[in-house]
Amino acid sequence: MTIPTIEANVIEVMDISGNQPCGECSHCKHEGLEAAIDWDKLDPAIVAVAVKASEGLNYEDPCFRFHCAGVRRAARALIAYHYLRIRHTTPQDAAAQAAQFVALLAREKIEYAAVDVETKFNEHATPEDAHEAVHDFLASFATYGAALLVYTSPGEWEGWNLHVTLPQASAFQLWLADYEAHAHVPPPWKSFLLWQYDGKGKIDGVRGDVDRSRSYCTLISLLEALTPTG
Repeated sequence: MTIPTIEANVIEVMDISGNQPCGECSHCKHEGLEAAIDWDKLDPAIVAVAVKASEGLNYEDPCFRFHCAGVRRAARALIAYHYLRIRHTTPQDAAAQAAQFVALLAREKIEYAAVDVETKFNEHATPEDAHEAVHDFLASFATYGAALLVYTSPGEWEGWNLHVTLPQASAFQLWLADYEAHAHVPPPWKSFLLWQYDGKGKIDGVRGDVDRSRSYCTLISLLEALTPTG
């Protein structure tokens, strides 16, 4: 897929994780970590921020609540994401992960969500493991009537053969991670909603490298695409 020329209807999104400490939670204070983001000085080109909420079972990112507060203080759109743990040493219950993630979304009153599907920490997962976990997470999440982005890269998605075994994933929007000049959209999708094009971006107001994504639409269109119907 060839990416179109950037025009006025392109919006920039950044996502933050443990690489950007909040400086406020008990973990950061214990470790002496300073805040990586000055929300008052965040580049105005960034119109939405994706924040890591959770990973696997029974783990909430300690910075999650504080990052959410920062995003809201900066008046940016907020997307929360869950890092799916498929199999590290043992399988994890993906449906239970979805339920815990939904509970966090409800607690923080967050409407827009994503699930991160990648191989890091899931190196021992077979294609069968990956199919079962992603299928169960998506099916469980859908029962809550919420919309969801699926974040993945072409190599990881196709490496697990999910482009063949999970056609129902097309019911969810794609957040594509691909740092090549011409993004490759893996089946079953035909296009992406978000494209993470840079894993070492520089943004005013953020110390260090940060992941950057863009969407070829207006912010209103992006949020409408992330809003559940029915």
